[in-house]
Amino acid sequence: MLTLQILLALLALTAGPVLLWRRRDNVFGYIAAGFFVATYLIPLAPTLATRRLDRPTLVLYADILALGAAATLAGLWLGGQIGARSANRAPFTFGGHGPIEGERAALVAGRARRLAVIGILALAAAFALMHYVPYFAADRTAAKYGVGPYRVSFLRGAVLYRFGLAMAAAILPVLLAVWWRWRRPLDLLLAAAAVAGLLLSLSRESAFLGPLVFVVGVAVERRMRPAFITGVVVVAFSLGALLSLALLQNGDQPTAVAGRIASSAPDVRDHLGFLEGFGKRGEPTYGRTILAGLSLSPGPWDPSSYALHTLTGFRDFSDFASGGLRLPAPIWGYASFGWAGVAMFSALSGVFAGWGLVKVRRLLGPALGVPGFALNLAVAYVFYEGTFAVLSEFYFLTSSVVVRAGVAVALGLAVRIALVRAPGAPGPRRPARLAAAHG
Repeated sequence: MLTLQILLALLALTAGPVLLWRRRDNVFGYIAAGFFVATYLIPLAPTLATRRLDRPTLVLYADILALGAAATLAGLWLGGQIGARSANRAPFTFGGHGPIEGERAALVAGRARRLAVIGILALAAAFALMHYVPYFAADRTAAKYGVGPYRVSFLRGAVLYRFGLAMAAAILPVLLAVWWRWRRPLDLLLAAAAVAGLLLSLSRESAFLGPLVFVVGVAVERRMRPAFITGVVVVAFSLGALLSLALLQNGDQPTAVAGRIASSAPDVRDHLGFLEGFGKRGEPTYGRTILAGLSLSPGPWDPSSYALHTLTGFRDFSDFASGGLRLPAPIWGYASFGWAGVAMFSALSGVFAGWGLVKVRRLLGPALGVPGFALNLAVAYVFYEGTFAVLSEFYFLTSSVVVRAGVAVALGLAVRIALVRAPGAPGPRRPARLAAAHG
């Protein structure tokens, strides 16, 4: 019974937003379905079977998720009401009209190419500064996270490395959609270079999510059945988890498919381990982790460091190869303010998610079914991920959200910065005003 309670709560937390966008162009719904199956549904039984858990921890986990799920659904409803009533005053590139064309198309394509070049060059420069490429390193896992013998080298290029990863991952689905729309070899070449950079850095999720969003956009544009698209996404997520295991891990691995996916997607195991550690150490954050992750020099309240310390009891992670734990809003709320935090964090996360999803759904409506819709959908996805998704994940902010937000604004809003000179006034141009770019 507890297993069913956990599964239903995780389903609500992951795929609840689908209730607000029951339309075949809901790219977020397809991605949520794939994530839920590969991260929770398949690994849940092997995780609970192989991990020795005291029943109080399991009951606590199930109750936190249940309260969080209820609060999230309430927040989604409220956010959906806000999104349905809010005015669309900004000049969006992807919505409120038909396909992206004319000056808006030139703006999106040009910016996508420039941002892709910036991201690729940043990654190349980071590899040069670090003097190694994670994929070719002797210890791939340590090299990916820049720990152990790679720590000193990694720190030389860490800022450029993180910037390049965030930029390449954010721009990839739009770059592929731009290529699909106009079939220019340069766009495909840039997309291939971005994917290669992400794979060489062993960022499996980033390398596959962008192309997957693009494939979903093309499938929606070609009016494929939602059930077929969902099946493709679920299989892709599951295969991605298995590929991650092959890329990063060595030694004996489980032979059953479910066990192998559970080894590569240890989220439930991490949730339970975090709660066990929190029960032993009892060190609430009182919200101090919310902004700490934006710092380029992580401290004790950095969300990744705090979560790992709570799980392991260690303070020094210079030799610990991990990117942190992927904890949902209810658990972060519980670690911050107890049961009140579970309800508050979950509801607030749901409000932002519902607000953004309904707004994007409204904006995409006029373009649904037109040729070139894949580009509209890709830009809308990037815009949401850099704005409302960041707000809905306020409990786990990292420095990469700055890059995601910048890409979202650059591609999603049809504005140009124009330098103008006062009439009749010679000399240097005065700085800057914004002018809407109309399609």
